[in-house]
Amino acid sequence: MEKWRVVDTGYIGAAENMALDKTILSAVNERKSPPTLRFMFFDRPVILVGYNQNVEDEVKIDFCKEHDIPVNRRITGGGAILMDRGALGWELVAPKSALRGSTVENMYRTLCGGCVNALKSFGIAAEFRPHNDIEINGRKVSGSGGTEEGDTFLYHGSLLIDFDIEMMLKTLNTPIEKLKDKAVSAFRERMTWLSRECAPVPDIVSLKKALINEFSSVLGFDYVCGELSLYEKESYSKNMIEFESEEWIYRNARESKKQYRSAVYKAAGGCIRVYIITDGRAYISQAVINGDFFVYPSRLIQDYESVLKNCRICDIEKKTTEFFENREWAIPGVIPSDFVYAVRMAVGEQ
Repeated sequence: MEKWRVVDTGYIGAAENMALDKTILSAVNERKSPPTLRFMFFDRPVILVGYNQNVEDEVKIDFCKEHDIPVNRRITGGGAILMDRGALGWELVAPKSALRGSTVENMYRTLCGGCVNALKSFGIAAEFRPHNDIEINGRKVSGSGGTEEGDTFLYHGSLLIDFDIEMMLKTLNTPIEKLKDKAVSAFRERMTWLSRECAPVPDIVSLKKALINEFSSVLGFDYVCGELSLYEKESYSKNMIEFESEEWIYRNARESKKQYRSAVYKAAGGCIRVYIITDGRAYISQAVINGDFFVYPSRLIQDYESVLKNCRICDIEKKTTEFFENREWAIPGVIPSDFVYAVRMAVGEQ
């Protein structure tokens, strides 16, 4: 059985954690380091944007500067997130052979499965939500994503133990800016954290132990606790120069193309309210949907929002039809074409 290294780099800053991602990925790819499971923590609130994002699109920069909240950029894609001392980060770095030829979708399910199983070991009803989230009672508690270098992958996720929704709304641009006082309740319906879901909350040591055991089980490895090598420490010092630089953080700077839109559509069964961010005229970056209709199962709308995330505007009808055809659901007085019409209204096509 292959031996992996487990490393805990403790509570450090945004640039430090991002530089370590690059350092460990390169070292494992060059076979200078063994496959690695790293636990990562942040010493204060930070904002991390995805590799391909424009900071000005995603972040309320003036607020972050005023309150000394660092902004940095991941080497992985995905959306902007708030991380603070209430989040436990985990990442897996290994040759792709460890995935045994899995498709991307199966890889997400397998790697998230380690975290899901760890939570279940505490009696927490965690489930995988395609494509790359983990939920408890229909609410997102963990997001994840990855990248690769050569024949090596890095896949990481964050597990929310505590979370400050108000701070998230103050620091990140969201599709529900117009909701104002209702924004917190809207996100509380979609996100959760362990201190909200269980009492007592598992301590960090127990959570880490469970994650180690379950990741080693799903990937079939043995492990030993270790630390960064001298080679990695030297590479890390060099990488820090890049990850602290304005060139790295603002590397995709451009005139903002994001537009915040909303619409209200009156269906027979009630009003459908749609709040979206579009990336120019081609894609929906994020969507939030609510209204006064009744829906079964209760998580249906959150799942539909996930389908609309990064959906091409020209594919709205196709994605919506596929979504509702492939599951059991009931919304009295509302049909799939009502959602198509409401979303198209929001993007300005109706």
